[in-house]
Amino acid sequence: PSKEVVTIHDVRLEAIANQYSIEEQEDHLYIHDDFLLGDGRFERLIRRDKNRGARLVAEYAEYVLENAVGKYAKDARELFDRAIELNEDEPIVHLKYADALTRLGDPPDVLEQYDKACAYAKDNPEIYRTATDYIARHDPEKAEEIYREGINATGDKWLYRDFAEFMKDRDPEQAEEIYREGINATGDGWLYRKFAGFMEDR
Repeated sequence: PSKEVVTIHDVRLEAIANQYSIEEQEDHLYIHDDFLLGDGRFERLIRRDKNRGARLVAEYAEYVLENAVGKYAKDARELFDRAIELNEDEPIVHLKYADALTRLGDPPDVLEQYDKACAYAKDNPEIYRTATDYIARHDPEKAEEIYREGINATGDKWLYRDFAEFMKDRDPEQAEEIYREGINATGDGWLYRKFAGFMEDR
């Protein structure tokens, strides 16, 4: 390869995430080599584990965007699209894509990716909490729907609290009902204290 390609390759190796094991770091190297050299090793990796392959490509897309490698915005979008092609039902990929699109200033696509992240979140409350934080500020009606879906799927006390606080100015009576529902469902003392504070402020 040319000296320029070697230099780009060295820079891109910095994209290896700290949370991966040595074996997974090697997989990350496969991704870099494949993007640059097209030698097919990454394709062998994703045949073994498409979930991990999709997450690794999304990690790499984040790095490209944050470090302006190549035509960063266009390249990052293409990489996220590739990650989704590998495994569309991996919610972390959609979550990362939504975050990237937020930085690129593309609200309609951001909402779509957060919606998809929640659609595949199953019982992962962190996905719902991250998504509703954004959706509540941009599409309140959709936020109500996602909060309810998240609560039904996870029973998470934080989602009950967030949903109630979101509703307190829109519909205080419904906010109170949400708090009561959460306390009955979880029996959580922290949630009860939040409810008490809510009632004092009314």
